[in-house]
Amino acid sequence: MYIQKVDMKTYPRKAHFDFFLAMGYPYVGLTSNVDITQAVGKARERGHSSFLYLPYAAGNAAN
Repeated sequence: MYIQKVDMKTYPRKAHFDFFLAMGYPYVGLTSNVDITQAVGKARERGHSSFLYLPYAAGNAAN
């Protein structure tokens, strides 16, 4: 494995690094209650796994 050390004094994206470093938890979370009854039924009708169907459908909706 190749490891390259970065000189933070000359690193062009140092401001970005410092911005995220200063955050306690640099991520965003979102939760919501969702009724998945129809989606599970649709997955069963098509013979698909609801475990795989739900993330696929959520990804399509998010995009």
